[in-house]
Amino acid sequence: MKKITIGRDTACTIFINKPTVAWKHCCIKADKNGHFTVKNLDSNYETWVNGEKVEDEKYYINIDTVQVGDVTLKWDYIKWAAENENKNIGSGQKTRHGFVTFWLWLGIIVNIIIIPVGIVTYQHFANPGGYYLMGQILLGQEINPIMHTLHNHVLIMQVLCAAGGLLMIIFYSKLLHWKKIGFWGLACTSIIINVVNLIMLNAISKDYLALGLKMTVDGTKLIIISVVPIVVLWAILQIRKNGVSCWKQLE
Repeated sequence: MKKITIGRDTACTIFINKPTVAWKHCCIKADKNGHFTVKNLDSNYETWVNGEKVEDEKYYINIDTVQVGDVTLKWDYIKWAAENENKNIGSGQKTRHGFVTFWLWLGIIVNIIIIPVGIVTYQHFANPGGYYLMGQILLGQEINPIMHTLHNHVLIMQVLCAAGGLLMIIFYSKLLHWKKIGFWGLACTSIIINVVNLIMLNAISKDYLALGLKMTVDGTKLIIISVVPIVVLWAILQIRKNGVSCWKQLE
């Protein structure tokens, strides 16, 4: 095996585009006995092998993990990357498990569907009187002031649904392009949307009560709906391919 270099330089065998990694961080050389010499190439950055810090240069019989900055690489991945350098592994190409890619695209597609479905669904909240209310409108009778408030509340919900869905699509796209802000954007957007949803649904339930109707709002379910998908997404981003998770490769 030839010399393996790791760093932010795209010419390195293993390219890692993170600020915690030096331009040329470290190199690994194998001798004829299959043992290794690891050298830290930049004193301003740290290299750890098998959990042990490499001060300058160190000799190892076996290597299990190499940590550069906050990125930990398993030896199986390092060996694979070195053997496949001619396939652009060393030129900056990142890899992720196919299921992770599928999940991110699924998130985009689901939110594209949710926007129109959500707007239509919320519209039903604005007509609790059904045909009787529509009859009043057609006959030109004065509508209860409560109905005007209800329509305004429902409009806010529809705008929130459209804006939230668009933000979700943008942040899922960011994750597809290896941007960690996509994850934090999704987390914040999900929580904010569901908190505002809870506030607005409570307001709508009061409008219903004023009209002699009843509507139950389950705040616990809304909180679960906002938190669980983010936890699931975080877990999926931990899925490894060639010893490296998608999460570790996010910038």
